[in-house]
Amino acid sequence: MGNWEEEKVPPQYAVALGEVYMVQKSLDKRSVPDKVTSTSYLLLMNIGSSRMSVWMIYRYEQAEPRSKVACDELSF
Repeated sequence: MGNWEEEKVPPQYAVALGEVYMVQKSLDKRSVPDKVTSTSYLLLMNIGSSRMSVWMIYRYEQAEPRSKVACDELSF
């Protein structure tokens, strides 16, 4: 095992698998729908190594509307 800093570096080559959402259940099912909000976490798969192949990374900046963002435009 190497040191912690070397092991916890985000992958250089990754594929975006999706974003993690949180559902807030409504008590009154008839009038108020469940609320779905983003947690700002992205789920990535490291394609450069089989070790630590799935990553969950927090996005610090506010997300752009989906029409403006493509999977290959993610930056770390």
